[in-house]
Amino acid sequence: MHELTITLSCACTAGLSAVGNGAFTTQAFTVPTEYLWLNMDNRPGGGAAPAHAGHGKDGRVAQSYIMVALLFAPSDVDDSRELTGNKDSAAAGTDADAISVEPIPGFEASRCVMPQASEQGMPLTWKQDNGTAIGAQQLAGRRVRARILLGLGATVYSLGAGSTWENQISWP
Repeated sequence: MHELTITLSCACTAGLSAVGNGAFTTQAFTVPTEYLWLNMDNRPGGGAAPAHAGHGKDGRVAQSYIMVALLFAPSDVDDSRELTGNKDSAAAGTDADAISVEPIPGFEASRCVMPQASEQGMPLTWKQDNGTAIGAQQLAGRRVRARILLGLGATVYSLGAGSTWENQISWP
C-alpha cells in the first residue's frame, strides 16, 4: 500500500477514494481542545466509486466504510519516515527510522466507524467499552497522527478541528 502526499480543499472538489480497501495516515498534529471532524461521503454507491464498486463475486453489494484511528506521534517524528506496523522492530533498534502505526488505546479504528452518510464536519468519536463515545479532546495537547481506513467507494475530502474550515489538518 502506498502513502500519498496530497492537499485537499474542504469544498469537496477532490478526495481520496478506494474502490477496494485502502488507508492513509496524516502528518503529525497536536490535538486541539475542539472536536475533530471529517468531510466524507460514505453512502452506498456514493463518493467517487465507479458503478460496479462494492459488488462481490457472488453479486451481493458490500457496504462502503470509513474508520479512523489515532496513532502516537512523538514531537520529534520526521513525517518523511516509512510507516510500519511492527513496533517491536523499532524498539529493538532494527528499524529506528520507522514510525509505528499502533493505535492509541481507546482510539482504534474499530471504535470510530463513520455512518453511511455524506457529511461535512462530521464529528469523530470513539466508542468505549462502557458504551460511551469520546472525542479526541481527551488527548488535547498531544502529538498524534490520524490513520484513515476506507473502502468500497467511500471518499474522504478533509479532516479538521473545531467549527471553522480554516482548521484543516495536513495529509502526508
